[in-house]
Amino acid sequence: MNFTKQRNYISSIEKNVITTFEKEFLNYNLISNEDEVIEDLIDYIIQNQCMFHFKVPLGADFDQAKDSALNALECLTKNNYNGKHNIMPRKILDWIRHVLKCLDRLLVIYLFDIIEKDIDGKYFNHLKERHIYSTFENLEGDLKIIGEKCGYIYNTRSDLEHDLKELDEKGRIVFKKKSSKILRRAYDFVNAQYIDIFNILVPLYKEHYSEYCKKE
Repeated sequence: MNFTKQRNYISSIEKNVITTFEKEFLNYNLISNEDEVIEDLIDYIIQNQCMFHFKVPLGADFDQAKDSALNALECLTKNNYNGKHNIMPRKILDWIRHVLKCLDRLLVIYLFDIIEKDIDGKYFNHLKERHIYSTFENLEGDLKIIGEKCGYIYNTRSDLEHDLKELDEKGRIVFKKKSSKILRRAYDFVNAQYIDIFNILVPLYKEHYSEYCKKE
């Protein structure tokens, strides 16, 4: 998707999508069972129970995904709650970053273990996140949608991390300070993408690993 189309798409999301994230504060407590922290994170994002156990399907990747999920949920604890919203503006970038890292593990396992496809890229040791997303973009149907939406998240995160300003009076490059309004717009936009992605990805996991579906 070119820049103009992506910009127009982002604008339409900002105008038309009202996520549940700004409406409700989850009084999140520390995880009592870390084996289910990935499910807890997804349940919070999609505002529904995913009804799946991820630990065994993720195998050796579980610990990394678990740590990222724990870091993401830490952004929602009382320590980071400002009394008005469920996340402090200063924690929004952390939330986006940690959820994306957790999602990356799920995407890699899906590519390698479920559809048995390598990640596009010439040299494995030089692969980056965007190679995961571009691989999905080159697939078809819902998998292509996952790749596109991950690309939106990646670009939003990169913009928040690397938005440089002109040189200051001493000739040094300085970073722009993002306003709370800009951060919350990014938060709402990214969460809308996360909702769509997990609503596609979780059923695919459940279809392949039906034995790890939770029972009602």
